[in-house]
Amino acid sequence: MTNGLLDDLDGRLVDTTYLHTVSWWQALRQYKWDAATHAIHRAIGMGAGRIMDHLLGPDRDRRDDDDGIRAAHRMWAPSVCTTTRGRCATRSTWH
Repeated sequence: MTNGLLDDLDGRLVDTTYLHTVSWWQALRQYKWDAATHAIHRAIGMGAGRIMDHLLGPDRDRRDDDDGIRAAHRMWAPSVCTTTRGRCATRSTWH
């Protein structure tokens, strides 16, 4: 028997876009930012820094919330995967 590991880093094997959308939405809400889910969905894949610039504007005070929002996204993502019965290919995409 051969053991192996399949890692889906780019989301081609398992579509995690919806899970990322919900976890970003939850993280932004936690920090009192309002962003439409359709706008978040379209921005998935930009990376954390670019997605926040895109959704919240580049002129915001980044020192206040950015690190916290990123941490909240990492915290929400596994719970979103569990509550939506999502089958995440790997937990490493959330860390």
